Amino acid sequence: MAGILDVPKPRINCSMLSQFINRAVCFVGRVEKVRMLEEELSGIVEVIGMVSNKGEIMASTYNMLREDKGVPFGTSYLTEEHSCATACFSPCCQ
Repeated sequence: MAGILDVPKPRINCSMLSQFINRAVCFVGRVEKVRMLEEELSGIVEVIGMVSNKGEIMASTYNMLREDKGVPFGTSYLTEEHSCATACFSPCCQ
């Protein structure tokens, strides 16, 4: 069976979470709370994982994205990818 990183995933934002419960996603946005992760996160984060029925994302990996004013968003601005087997991300839906 293919792992979560090997299968195609829709890129979603906070408003789309409820449509993808129990499915693999690539979430891009701000997170409000991160459980089981020692590192503190701020800004825009890309999270790859499964959406729980609570609207949290059980992450396999995450990337912190730069937020420079006047710099267009693109993959060249990704920082180091982090693996996290047990972190649970709660997206910030404002």
